[in-house]
Amino acid sequence: ATGPLIAPFEARRRCPLLQTSACFLDVLERSCDLGVSTASLVSVGTTNSIWLCCCPLPYASCPPNRLDRKCLQSLVEHLGPLLSADDAAPPRSVVVERLQRVRGELLAAGGENCSSLAPELPRAACELGAEVSPWKPERLDLYCEARTWRWEALGIPSEDQDRSLNARCPLLQGSRANGTLAQRRRSGSLVKVARKSVERLLDAHLKKREAKRRVLFVFLSAAVFVCGSLQVSLACGVRFGCLRRRPKDPDATTPLPERHSPDPGECETFGLDAAPALPSASVAAA
Repeated sequence: ATGPLIAPFEARRRCPLLQTSACFLDVLERSCDLGVSTASLVSVGTTNSIWLCCCPLPYASCPPNRLDRKCLQSLVEHLGPLLSADDAAPPRSVVVERLQRVRGELLAAGGENCSSLAPELPRAACELGAEVSPWKPERLDLYCEARTWRWEALGIPSEDQDRSLNARCPLLQGSRANGTLAQRRRSGSLVKVARKSVERLLDAHLKKREAKRRVLFVFLSAAVFVCGSLQVSLACGVRFGCLRRRPKDPDATTPLPERHSPDPGECETFGLDAAPALPSASVAAA
């Protein structure tokens, strides 16, 4: 293919989530860098973390009431389980997959106006040793969108000199962000009040997940106990005659086989009443 990798700016700007989507791609690109800890990308209080993408101007901090609610909700749901008290770095491949999943949900929420942005699928995977982008060639559109956003929003030029890429993903001089304004959006972190707000959302989500796990554990434990009791009870009935199957035809004259007449104590152990002894074959025949 030789055509443009992404839609023109005028088409992309119609998506209200253009800034958020491109910021996600920038974080996604950094998540493929083995020199960057994934913990620094997904933690709430770190510089240029994924949570800043939920602000109106990503990487520039904002108060809690300006954080995009859909963005927060999706991040809490997908990244919340990866965050632990000891700040252990989550697996790189998992972070890459979940960031793309969240971005896909945001694009879907944006509707038709966001159809001009690079789609979620097929999801990209980090490719070690890649020459141009951190992903396989078929997802150069993701790299181009992130590269173009850094130029248009942050004024950061691209360092790669690949002629083919530059032809399909040009950085137009007139679209470069104002250097002074763009500088304010670099190396930011959530202000304390916004960080506390996000941490409360994460804490509530984790507590809700833990409550669901406890309910599920109790349910499964009860199910195992009931099934185990039924198995024991049925075994008792088969062996000691505590349970007796009635013939399907009430008028049947086929003699019933002799059965063991149980001692009531044998069945009371399992909470069953002893069935009366079945008549012997000779008595039934008479």
